[in-house]
Amino acid sequence: MGASETAEIEALAWRLWEQRGCPAGPSHMDWLEAERQLQARPVAPAVADVVPANAEEKWLADIERKQEFESQS
Repeated sequence: MGASETAEIEALAWRLWEQRGCPAGPSHMDWLEAERQLQARPVAPAVADVVPANAEEKWLADIERKQEFESQS
């Protein structure tokens, strides 16, 4: 577990503890709940590094549209 992950869990555990009214006693249940919530959140899908077959065609069409728009202004 990295430092940023630990900090994120700690911050969420603190908020959970505050939501429970800041009770005295051990707070490990808040830590475990924070870990559970963070692990359950959806992960964004990885973006493919594959360039579409018609990428250049789209790029050129965008340039043409921009030039047409600018010439009308």
